[in-house]
Amino acid sequence: MVTAAQKNHMHGSLLTSKGAWKPELVISLLRIHKGRTPDVAAALGTTPGTMQKYIERHPECLPHVNSTTGAASGDHTRQAILNAIAATNGGTITQIAVACDVDYENVQKHLARHPEIRKAQQVAREKVTDAAEQHHNTAVLVGDDKHVLFELKTRGKDRGYTERRESEVTSTHIHSIDQASTADLVDAIREAREMHALDEPTVVDADFTVTDD
Repeated sequence: MVTAAQKNHMHGSLLTSKGAWKPELVISLLRIHKGRTPDVAAALGTTPGTMQKYIERHPECLPHVNSTTGAASGDHTRQAILNAIAATNGGTITQIAVACDVDYENVQKHLARHPEIRKAQQVAREKVTDAAEQHHNTAVLVGDDKHVLFELKTRGKDRGYTERRESEVTSTHIHSIDQASTADLVDAIREAREMHALDEPTVVDADFTVTDD
């Protein structure tokens, strides 16, 4: 751990005029923590993702990074993304990127390249769906009308719980397209719309056959 005296020294000569870290500060901490960038990030009060970006911008720090535990190996980024997926319940790329402090494009690339990351996101999202289904089942059992109706319309449709709209145009009879005038066709469509009380334009299917009459 960094002592209070070391921290005071760091905040003096090892910070820029704008309060940013100098590479000498990061290198010193890397030596103290044996190249473990997550520990360095904790000592500086920042996130591992931010520390990784800093090291990428300052290649002079790279020789001091432990290649098996540091950010340079990429293993830490993968683990950070996996942790963020768990924390956001398989959230969107934006949510994951914010949670692990890794830029959007980097998260996107890791999802494309690493099947285990895609699998982790899928599993996390399935758990959310399971939770929603459990909530729905509970609501049905306590008699919530909306959930009961939804249950019957979906999983209960094989038992006949479906909504059917049946109608027959009787006032205007069209037996043959050759015999029907344009006015007759328009009237038939209007009557069909009125029967269904349709407020918006719709498509009316019609079957026409040519007879010998």
